[in-house]
Amino acid sequence: MRTDLVINDEEFINLSKNIEQLGERLDNKIDNLLNVIYYVTCYGITDGNVNENLIRLAEQIEKLRSQVDMYADNVSQDNIKYISKVDEDDRSIYMGGEDE
Repeated sequence: MRTDLVINDEEFINLSKNIEQLGERLDNKIDNLLNVIYYVTCYGITDGNVNENLIRLAEQIEKLRSQVDMYADNVSQDNIKYISKVDEDDRSIYMGGEDE
């Protein structure tokens, strides 16, 4: 008994768009957080251990931001590549004349 695997290209494309949008929203949230931290370190807690720790926190958040951007881009691109690969494999199966 043969069962066919059906992959809905549009769902993967929409998933890729959603991942990109999520990455952008997360990036905006990180921007807002960093702005608050920088504001506090410049105008609120301008010296001392708390100031130094906030500055270190901001540095770590910046590193996290670059990783989030990279992962969101990679996952989105991988989804598109997956659809292309499935389409390519489908063409080779059906054009190659393989029988059931």
